[in-house]
Amino acid sequence: MGIFGAARPAHGPAGALSPGLRAASAAHSEGGPGTHHPTERNNATMGLNADQLDFTSQHSVQELGQRLQHALGAARAQQVEDIESTSGALARFDDTADIEIAASGRGLVGGGWTVQIYVRDDGAVRHVSLLALGHSTASRIWAGAKNTISMTKSITKRDEIAAAIR
Repeated sequence: MGIFGAARPAHGPAGALSPGLRAASAAHSEGGPGTHHPTERNNATMGLNADQLDFTSQHSVQELGQRLQHALGAARAQQVEDIESTSGALARFDDTADIEIAASGRGLVGGGWTVQIYVRDDGAVRHVSLLALGHSTASRIWAGAKNTISMTKSITKRDEIAAAIR
């Protein structure tokens, strides 16, 4: 079962959110070899939708980390945070990835974007999952586009980041 109920990366802790994403959410109480999994709204993300892209890479975790640094700079990510487990005292039993981060940014108008990135080293290959997060159009109309996370912007940034690290 998924990180958001439907399509959890095989390596992300259930319901995990970065501190910045948790705060943003609370405020609003197959191209190429990859696979693509749009997911439905789920209470774990407080009204956020997720659109997931998975692929494998021959690059090492270190190379992917370096590529991510450059890709997130080019994407103008204003915040890059570790994803925190929501398992509390049982967090040490979470099946964690080698890289688990959330990147986000905000434009001048129209809200921000958020992408969660998971990289797991499985020996011969690295499995990469990128989740674009955003509010539905109805949520954005209700809350005002400026105060929400744009799914369209998040998908665009996710695709830019994926292209840069492949």
